[in-house]
Amino acid sequence: MLLFNSAVSTYRTKTNIVTTVAHEYAHQWFGDLVTPEWWEYIWLNEGFATLYEFYAAHLAYPEMEYWELFNTQVIQAAMVPDALATTRPMNWNAATPGEIAALFDRVAYPKSGSVLNMMRHVLGEENWRSGLKVYLQDRALATAVDEQLYTSLQSVIEGKNVLPGDVTVAQIMRTWANEAGYPVLNVRRSYDTGDVIISQERFYSDRKVPNANVWMIPYNFVQQARADFNEFDDFQWLATKAARISTTVPANEWIIFNKQQVGYYRVNYDERNWELITNALLENWAAVHRLNRAQLIDDAYWLARSGRLDMRVALNLMTYLRGEREYAPWTAASVVLSYFNSRLRGTAAYHDFVQFVDVLIENIYGMLTIDVVSPNDTLLHKYLVQTISTWACTIGYKDCAEKTAALLKAEVASAGQTPVHPDIASVTYCYGMRSANDAEYQYFYRKMMDSKNLAERTMLIDSLGCTTNKEYLMAFLTTALGSGTGVEINYSADERRRVVQAVYSGSRAGVDALIDFLMDPTLVNDFVSILSTSTLNSALSAIASRTNNEEEMNRLNALLNALGTRVSSQTATNVRNAAQTNVDWANGFEGLMLSNFLAEYVAGIETDTTTAPATTTTASSMSSTTAGPGPVTTTSAAPPTTVTTTTVRTTTEEDGGAATIGLSIAALLVSITIHLLG
Repeated sequence: MLLFNSAVSTYRTKTNIVTTVAHEYAHQWFGDLVTPEWWEYIWLNEGFATLYEFYAAHLAYPEMEYWELFNTQVIQAAMVPDALATTRPMNWNAATPGEIAALFDRVAYPKSGSVLNMMRHVLGEENWRSGLKVYLQDRALATAVDEQLYTSLQSVIEGKNVLPGDVTVAQIMRTWANEAGYPVLNVRRSYDTGDVIISQERFYSDRKVPNANVWMIPYNFVQQARADFNEFDDFQWLATKAARISTTVPANEWIIFNKQQVGYYRVNYDERNWELITNALLENWAAVHRLNRAQLIDDAYWLARSGRLDMRVALNLMTYLRGEREYAPWTAASVVLSYFNSRLRGTAAYHDFVQFVDVLIENIYGMLTIDVVSPNDTLLHKYLVQTISTWACTIGYKDCAEKTAALLKAEVASAGQTPVHPDIASVTYCYGMRSANDAEYQYFYRKMMDSKNLAERTMLIDSLGCTTNKEYLMAFLTTALGSGTGVEINYSADERRRVVQAVYSGSRAGVDALIDFLMDPTLVNDFVSILSTSTLNSALSAIASRTNNEEEMNRLNALLNALGTRVSSQTATNVRNAAQTNVDWANGFEGLMLSNFLAEYVAGIETDTTTAPATTTTASSMSSTTAGPGPVTTTSAAPPTTVTTTTVRTTTEEDGGAATIGLSIAALLVSITIHLLG
């Protein structure tokens, strides 16, 4: 029986529990009932399990909207590593234990799950279920290869005109399973004739090079006047490098490909179409489906990063976020803003960036209540609150700082009798810790030490690292070594390393405290002895990645000189090179494009202060399927600072006072069984 302690477990923990259970239940069919013939086809296990960890959870609990997480947590997450030149195809042989272990990666899990979801939509739900039933029955208690899956799916669509007459499931899937990476679909419109030229090439995130890759790409599109994003019976196919298609879309209307980002590919448009989309979103953001809004943000960002799109186009698109109120778009946007935040902090352009973020979040922040959790708040609304409140505190909203500090102090003053609600604890503790005094900091350190709940301990460790008080940070780092505290330290080995990570992730003050800590010969000797040279090297890499100006570069060099032979010459060189790349970025093409845009944007707006209004209003916890502008609905995102809340490890929580989690395991099992076997 899985346990869920409502007193300390967060909505993220509950989501992890539900999706992990669904993932493992899916393995009863994909892995247990039917087993891949060899590790080369491990995606037949993990791809299906990844798809059904969200889809089965949705079937069992549709009101929770778990499926809304799939695009941002699976599709977009898979596309980042899969855009590297070093990625592998889904089908990939392995001969040694090390090679086999390496197959359990983002290709086997989120990429394969994304490709399977694409095929689910292409074939249609009924055909998909029927095909899987044939596959599972034919290969029951036996092994399988990918071609046997394709044959089963093909058998149920014969004569139904699901695919073009000369196209089979196997032909389609081979291009996706045997090719590394994924394509970008280029869309170039002829505004005089209405014709559209579409072409494909392999997408690399760090380069644009000619390539001969050809995928069989299922595509569909909508136009501004007939924006039906919910129909999936209109797929067409691009099976060559390029093709010309005829449309009747007027020149003054936008066109958007890949409805709801079902297809596992990016889409790039000519600049005029990007401008039409941006203007439409500024006028009425709800005119475009929420999942496509998230796709547009994510695609534009990565297309700009790879040199395929003017960075100003991507940034102009993001200005519509002033009105955005939903989970998926803000999730995608937070990834973009997090990158810019990490690059610009400590540079001359950072002030403009803060003002830019202020403009984007001002309206949505004013609609949220960040210090109270309502029983009626939806899952996606909770993601929204955490995302927006994290950004508000990050850029210095006085209201955010005051409310988090007040909640933290209230818990301490009541000796834990009025604890912060778990669903807002990570933001509250982290940013409230920045104004904590000795007694308050010690209270949360003791709370962490006394907790037997792994997720809560991790969150509290991260929060303790958020303080900007150097004395507290140095003392906290000392506890990772197990010395100088006068009490037994009950950290696990992972938690000791987590303390170090929490300190350098919390703020630049934490990075500086870690540098000072490692400059002490005695402390660094203990650090290496207890935490290992590998942990030291990881800490140095983290410091380098957070080095953005000459002063910070000088501090890093002083540390490396002080460490001497404790680090290899190659490690020192790599660390210096990584840091110098960061410092040089601000004066490189991407840095200059970003800073120039921000300067022009800020100059064009009226901004008095980055302090938010002193009062806020409560937002309605409406479904994310709301069609038009209205009360705040949903959103999710990874926080811009590394205030981690949960990991996969939190699917089991050890706490003697735990209460049974409010979900039916049977509901998940029944949902999967009915879906697969009927």
